[in-house]
Amino acid sequence: MSAPEPKSHEVVVVGSAAGFAQEIAMGEHRLVSDEPRSEGGTDTGPAPYDLLLAALGYSFLVMAITAHGDANHLLRKAIGRDKKGKISLLIYVLAVALAAVHQWISLSLYALVAIIWLIPDRRIEKVLGH
Repeated sequence: MSAPEPKSHEVVVVGSAAGFAQEIAMGEHRLVSDEPRSEGGTDTGPAPYDLLLAALGYSFLVMAITAHGDANHLLRKAIGRDKKGKISLLIYVLAVALAAVHQWISLSLYALVAIIWLIPDRRIEKVLGH
């Protein structure tokens, strides 16, 4: 499975006939997600639940930074309300819940979160003036 080379600002998602693997390509960036062999996948990338745990870890980090920092701290200003992170976490939770309905709905939602994060987030650069 190999996604074709996407054009500038184009996203390509390719699913595999074997297992549940999906490759998401955006520019030079690639992400593969799959289920473990014990769940019918081919174990070619992190499982969707691994991606959910990474999102939860990021969310907890952001909450700790915003809750325990000086209101004028640069990183706290850069993170702001973290809409992108909160939306991602919500989509992950929906994907886990919808996995029981149909796995392709769930995998498509995981791909959506990957696409969201492949789009550059310039909040920190803006605050630091770079």
